[in-house]
Amino acid sequence: MCLVLAANAAAQTPASGWTSADIGAVAPGWTEAASNGFAVHAAGADVWNRSDQFRFVYRPLTGDGVVIARVGRLDYVQAWTKAGLMIRESLSPDSKHSFVLLSGTQGLALQGRRATGDLASLVGMAPWGAAPVWLKLERQGSTLTGSYSSDGVTWYAIGRDTIAMNATVYIGVALTSSAPAAYAAADFINVFATESSDWVSTDIGPVALAGDTSTLSGNVSIKAAGSDIWGSSDEFRFAYRPLSGDGSIVARVVGLTAADPWAKAGVMIRESLAANSRHALMALTGSQGLAFQRRAAGAGSATTHTYAGGSTAPVWLRLERRGSLVTASYSSDGLNWAISGTDTISMSANVFIGMALTSHSAGAYATAEFANAAIVAGSSWTSVDVGAVSLAGSTSTTPGGYSVKASGLDVWDASDQFRFVHQQLVGDGAIVARVESFASVDLWSKAGVMIRESLASNAKHAFMLLSGSGSLAFQRRTATGGGSAHTGGPQRAAPVWLKVQRQGSTLTGLYSTDGVNWATVGTDTIAMGSTVYAGLAVTSHVASSYATAEFTNVTAGQSLVTNNQPPLVSLTTPAAGATFAFPATITVTATASDPDGSVAVVEFYAGATLIGSDSSSPYSVTWSGMAAGTYSMTAVARDQAGGMTVSSDRVISVTSVAQSSVVVFTPSSNQSTAVSNYVLDVFPVGANPNSSTPVAALNLGLPATQNGECRVDISAFLATLPTGSYFATVTAVGPAGSARSAPSNQFAR
Repeated sequence: MCLVLAANAAAQTPASGWTSADIGAVAPGWTEAASNGFAVHAAGADVWNRSDQFRFVYRPLTGDGVVIARVGRLDYVQAWTKAGLMIRESLSPDSKHSFVLLSGTQGLALQGRRATGDLASLVGMAPWGAAPVWLKLERQGSTLTGSYSSDGVTWYAIGRDTIAMNATVYIGVALTSSAPAAYAAADFINVFATESSDWVSTDIGPVALAGDTSTLSGNVSIKAAGSDIWGSSDEFRFAYRPLSGDGSIVARVVGLTAADPWAKAGVMIRESLAANSRHALMALTGSQGLAFQRRAAGAGSATTHTYAGGSTAPVWLRLERRGSLVTASYSSDGLNWAISGTDTISMSANVFIGMALTSHSAGAYATAEFANAAIVAGSSWTSVDVGAVSLAGSTSTTPGGYSVKASGLDVWDASDQFRFVHQQLVGDGAIVARVESFASVDLWSKAGVMIRESLASNAKHAFMLLSGSGSLAFQRRTATGGGSAHTGGPQRAAPVWLKVQRQGSTLTGLYSTDGVNWATVGTDTIAMGSTVYAGLAVTSHVASSYATAEFTNVTAGQSLVTNNQPPLVSLTTPAAGATFAFPATITVTATASDPDGSVAVVEFYAGATLIGSDSSSPYSVTWSGMAAGTYSMTAVARDQAGGMTVSSDRVISVTSVAQSSVVVFTPSSNQSTAVSNYVLDVFPVGANPNSSTPVAALNLGLPATQNGECRVDISAFLATLPTGSYFATVTAVGPAGSARSAPSNQFAR
């Protein structure tokens, strides 16, 4: 699922003007943002009969119009669970409406209610299996047409209905589980809703032949002449709308009939309708590939060109404005985007945004067809490779999040190679995600969340990550092209929540087990520009191999910043590198304080194992019975407000006792008359030697007695024991029976 970065994290939709609500007496549903669309969760008895219960994500529509979306996923709970597109006269449960839908198991359908409170009617059906499927619902006067497609290009009608509705209606996506006590879920991807008549079309500049624009089934067809969009002045046809503030336009160039190799069809943001206006254009040319062009310096200034590679129709194009930063991108599927370029273009707050076509031949026409054209207030997520990766990465939607596949040598040292699913962020803010799983290919494969100053491979950044070895870390580059710094965190396997937040020039990396209580791993001062990139980052750490991470609960925005100052904590004992003899008992101590409250508890860990906690200063625990091995010790301080900080780790060692190669025992007093031989039995720690079977035994025979003791070299015997903790006994064996000694001290192998 693809989300949208918003200044207010409560926003549930990717563009202003959309509203998400339950219709009818239904158990509450909810809506999350997705790639140019929505992830909807809903209950509801049905959309049927005389009254409806469902979840509706909608916006108003006046006059004729069309809504198009790809149902990317439907998790149904009943054969007639319904996910689709709706045009509805009102938000009353008994309202007139038309609904084109994918059902749980009954295929595709077009249904509607022709009069308020009337019974709903089934208009038409078409066979179909599971999602994905493209759906389209179009209103022309009183005629409602429902269609479907496998690719979003070739459409097949399911049916047509006649429903007289008010001029202003509601248009959007709808989901009902058709089971009042159960929830269904659906992803609506690439959601585009537009009025058929709300594109304003005009010729810009002194064109020799007047152009023309028409719309049909949501597509925009433009016929244009014009010498060029180039130099200090332009001649072209422009289908546009006004835009105030930040925003983006997305459109798919379905076809281009060119009169010249440099004919250009694309998306444009333009300061004015004057021929010499400042602007940005992301275009497909007649035969010269893709181009990002802009007149940035001012009205009448020269135009700059960036070649973006060869391509032909169909191709998706996008322009995004964030402040004065304009970013141009292209895509083959509308999800995985490649950035063509960025530039600073200082335009007024109110601009014109739309689709442009020039024939590059004053006396000849070019024609272009645009589909899925939509203007989005704010910005959408973008997935790109950063740095010179050997294998191109990719991003796909999953139920509730993203799957990111990436190669790349590393995010480290002075330059990076990784896959980045990002969004622009202005000012303070944070990026949060839950790493559900991580299929790594190296101990230093990395998956996490990042705030980055630019998309250059050597950019400043802060990166909170999970490594392939299962350890957390906060890494950063504080100067462009500088080295990287590392702060290690605790061992944590996926799933785990990660967060990077920016407050001024302070960048902080945090993690959580529940998404509520956060632990600080590290913080640093990194001066970045006001507009940065926030998102998901994955690198395989192996240039020729892919790592894949699954992310859910991806959110970003200003309201995610944690204002509570986390506690401070550090270990005081044991010392780093300390060594203890098995079986060890050690005291672990820490100091902790909280700058804006009080410490609630300090927890002590050996790796990921909690060994104890203390809620009062001085903070300490005693750990007994430590087996031989190496341990990473950390302390975690939690404050009363839920803040949490993990100390730097200290590695200590517990060594095995020196393994004697000689067993020494006192012989039986009647050895000469009653003992045939002695047997050494080895037991695991905790076993009862009188009832347990030994893990190993050695016949010692009748060794000689010296100074009242028997000594036998058992080096070879000890070498055969598996790793573990043991004790031993010696048994005297004779014709009349046997007698066992007391257990020896414990020893490790």
